[in-house]
Amino acid sequence: MTALVLWFSPEKHVHDGYVLAKVQGIVPTGNKYRNYFIVDVFLADGTPLRLTTARGAIVGSITEKACLERRRKEASGRVFYGLTVPRSAKTGERILLEM
Repeated sequence: MTALVLWFSPEKHVHDGYVLAKVQGIVPTGNKYRNYFIVDVFLADGTPLRLTTARGAIVGSITEKACLERRRKEASGRVFYGLTVPRSAKTGERILLEM
């Protein structure tokens, strides 16, 4: 059992900043137990991303741009994104990329 826990140990990740991305579309989906939204966005460099959220506050704040939180894994340097409310990016933190 200990070997499984050590093998599946998650990498630490750090907050890298916020990114504004152009929204391609929003698709509501789900099942009888949970509703969520699929949001397709393009980063400033043209990279397409498909993100999901179950939080209505995030989807309600999306217009033609979406605020994304950029996170980076410490060991591998892999970058990943998550949807966040726009007020997170307005708290004085730098915005890394903007459309």
